[in-house]
Amino acid sequence: MGTWGVGAFDNDTASELVSELQRGVFRMQQLKFECANGPLTAQQAERVIALGALLAGERPEGVNLEGIDKQLSFRDRRWIAKNMKSAIMPGQSELYALWEDTGELEQWIEETTRVIP
Repeated sequence: MGTWGVGAFDNDTASELVSELQRGVFRMQQLKFECANGPLTAQQAERVIALGALLAGERPEGVNLEGIDKQLSFRDRRWIAKNMKSAIMPGQSELYALWEDTGELEQWIEETTRVIP
């Protein structure tokens, strides 16, 4: 887990997502397809959480992603919020189990809940 903090952008996967958005190569439909089969993997959950944080107005330091909310439909935003809520539930994502093992689960849940759009 390439993670250095409990924030939505404090991991390698979120950094990759932000880069994809900046380059204009991110595809929401692809993410939905990848997440369709069962509980979210750690990387899928990290991507969903980062997207939700962006929709909630959060930004990684020094990054300008104006208009990100206009690129995603109402259904996309609902899907993101639903999957963020799933990610912080026991047994619903691999990421939950990883945070449980670190001893920082409560801090991660608190931070993630704060940025659910």
